[in-house]
Amino acid sequence: MTRFVNRISVTATVLALLATVPMSSAHGGSPRTTPDLAKASQQVMIRFKTAPGMNAPCAEVLFSSLAKRTGWTLRLIRPMSGGACVASPLNVLPAGGMDALLKSVKSDSRVDFIEVNGFAKLKSPSLKPPRYPINDPLFSSGVQWYLDDPLAGINAPAAWRITTGSPDLVIGIADSGVLFRHPDLTGRLLPGYDMVSLLDAAALATPDASPLCDWWRSKGGRSDCRDILTGDGDGRDADASDPGDWASSPMPEVSNSSWHGTSVAGVVGANSNNGIGLAGINWQSRLLPIRIAGRGHGFDSDIVDSIRWAAGLPVPGVPNNPSPASVLNLSIGNEGRCPAALQQAIDEALYHSPLKAVVAAAGNESVDASGSWPGNCKGVISVAAIQRNGNLAPYSNHGTVTLGAPGGVNQAAIAGQESTIPGLDNCGEETEVRDASQCKDQIAEGIPYTYTYQEGTSLSAPMVTGTISLMLSANRSLTPGGIKHILESTATPYRPGSDCLTNYRCGAGLLNTGRAVAAAARLPGGTLYNAARMTPPKRLSTMGSRHAMTRLLQTRQQTTSSWRTILSIPGYPLARRR
Repeated sequence: MTRFVNRISVTATVLALLATVPMSSAHGGSPRTTPDLAKASQQVMIRFKTAPGMNAPCAEVLFSSLAKRTGWTLRLIRPMSGGACVASPLNVLPAGGMDALLKSVKSDSRVDFIEVNGFAKLKSPSLKPPRYPINDPLFSSGVQWYLDDPLAGINAPAAWRITTGSPDLVIGIADSGVLFRHPDLTGRLLPGYDMVSLLDAAALATPDASPLCDWWRSKGGRSDCRDILTGDGDGRDADASDPGDWASSPMPEVSNSSWHGTSVAGVVGANSNNGIGLAGINWQSRLLPIRIAGRGHGFDSDIVDSIRWAAGLPVPGVPNNPSPASVLNLSIGNEGRCPAALQQAIDEALYHSPLKAVVAAAGNESVDASGSWPGNCKGVISVAAIQRNGNLAPYSNHGTVTLGAPGGVNQAAIAGQESTIPGLDNCGEETEVRDASQCKDQIAEGIPYTYTYQEGTSLSAPMVTGTISLMLSANRSLTPGGIKHILESTATPYRPGSDCLTNYRCGAGLLNTGRAVAAAARLPGGTLYNAARMTPPKRLSTMGSRHAMTRLLQTRQQTTSSWRTILSIPGYPLARRR
């Protein structure tokens, strides 16, 4: 029996772990309200302007002098990457106090930026979908329509004829962690890291937090509630496994674990040609899990640090990443402008590390994507979700996005056709189940590691991430700008009549993995680049005009496509020559 998947919307402003939502009792009594943990945390991210060698980025003297100048006393919680600090007011702020604090401190000439350390949320369905009742591998049965559907597929088989991925390339999956024992991921996963921070103990001793702590001690069996967000009993450590996000809020809003990061990792790089489950887009490269969301949410500051860590850049208190990622997937987000701390982390990662691309889900709120980060950050590749019929998925954000990719919907585009996206799963409703005898559904395919129906931009983004990993496997010389240009220039135009042409803007077109990988492979440094055939004749060097060179190359049918692309973008190279 098929259950429909509810789409999660990201709340406006700061996402709390536990939103204040009025709920009617099961017996029709008075509405009750769950407490709001965001009011309890009251954290900020702040970076001071300091002269080189004068003070440590989060030195006590910086906070004390700030208090003298502004009247606001902040206490340091921990240093962040990039010279920023996580801090909170010394005393709990009254209603409207945070706005007053931010306005006052922002105007201080010795502060680079200060912003709320809010919560971001996974772009996932809120309910567990059912397992596929099939015995055959999902690709050969046509369930993975998004890989090769002639109307709305990404043309993956054409890319596989060029490369199925490089074993020494690393793909970062910043998400809820992964199930390391899932057979469709075994042998592909690097250890990764858990970047989810414990909550601040002092802030939890407030009237808003006390009911939450009481509930968590009872339900979670904990001695305190600092890990009410992390869900794994501790803070940052080297264990990137997913403990389950079964309790997204106190009763009656408890849902089953989503295993969100495992599904995202499966879309990118599930083991292929292994006779089980589904086929990933990349069959060979290593997957680096970075856990940034505990129980569905993640601190903004943890996401900032995770981007730098994934790229191999230093993060205070965390060992350096020995396997920097070349492309990073972020199927998580929040509403609002791109935080300054996040933008700085993205800039540093893309231009001062091996990281070549950051891919983000556009969001599932059916609004313009310009109001949702990280997709609205500069340099990020933002991905909308497209249905099997070629229209924008009804939940997908749109407008200021880079391109679209299949995201699935819960109603078939054509009668009898699958229209959702299959994902990796576990039969555990709360924590991971490792013994099939403990599964409630004893006929589910592959128990205890099973497969599910899904939808959402969380699944569209990893399709682009997987594609970029194949592009880089075929050509390591690609630049961040070159990757984005190739994706846009090779995208399949939306079909005539698509609402992406009439009612919405859905980016450059539909992701075409085959064409993108072929274009990357034929550029200088690529596996299909032929220097003898592609190099312009020597006589062009005397013409003194790039445009003249382009016009002459256009007369050479076998050489124009790659060279014309390079030459048509002044100061914006697509590939660096080795």
